[in-house]
Amino acid sequence: MGKFKTVAIFAAGYVFGARAGQKRYEQIKNWVQGMLGKSAVQGQVDKAGDQTERLVREAKEHLTGSNDNDKNSTHQGWAGTGPHKGANDSGQTLGSSKDPTHG
Repeated sequence: MGKFKTVAIFAAGYVFGARAGQKRYEQIKNWVQGMLGKSAVQGQVDKAGDQTERLVREAKEHLTGSNDNDKNSTHQGWAGTGPHKGANDSGQTLGSSKDPTHG
């Protein structure tokens, strides 16, 4: 009898918990939809999207060494990269090692 009672209590808790969870999920979903419908929030979402697009474009330009707006650009990448692509401050090519133990 003890096992049956434990299983029955667990099952009841699971059912009530699932229903409460679904109700809370619906509350949160409705709140988010309401917030996204507000013009002030939508303006911030749009600004964040624009900034993300700009950062992705800059990262792409940095990684490929090209500029979509000007294919003949002398763009040198982000600060610190300078004209020596693939070299660190000592002039050593990245990926190579002067230390033979890190060959």
